[in-house]
Amino acid sequence: MVFLIGLALSKYGKVRLGPQDSTPSYSFFSWISMLLAAGFGVGLVFYGMAEPMTPYISPPYGDVPAESEAAARYAIQYSYFNWGIHQWAAFSVVGLVVAYFQFRKGQAGLVSSVLSSVTAKHPLVRPYASWLDVFPWLQP
Repeated sequence: MVFLIGLALSKYGKVRLGPQDSTPSYSFFSWISMLLAAGFGVGLVFYGMAEPMTPYISPPYGDVPAESEAAARYAIQYSYFNWGIHQWAAFSVVGLVVAYFQFRKGQAGLVSSVLSSVTAKHPLVRPYASWLDVFPWLQP
């Protein structure tokens, strides 16, 4: 979060993700609403029930008894931790990098295209560079 706030307040906070003369297609409020709706929508569809139930049934550190009131509190706290602001910060850093290369540099919106300058220097890694697009934890 500190990095993103520093980035926003620095001279790089004025860099547009599209061409220099571009203007936003949506208002700030609309953009934030779409971002949160998509992010929480995906989380609720895939992990809405499993996220709190998993630590409730089997607490990860074993410091509370399973399926108890304490485990229920712990499960909700654990879910808030997993879906907190730090998760959005991590998504934002990757998203900003991919968006910059896609909309400003005209490259494909893929992790492999962002890292193409790095993989080009390593001939042994180059044939496997497209595999970077398969790993879901690297995707924005």
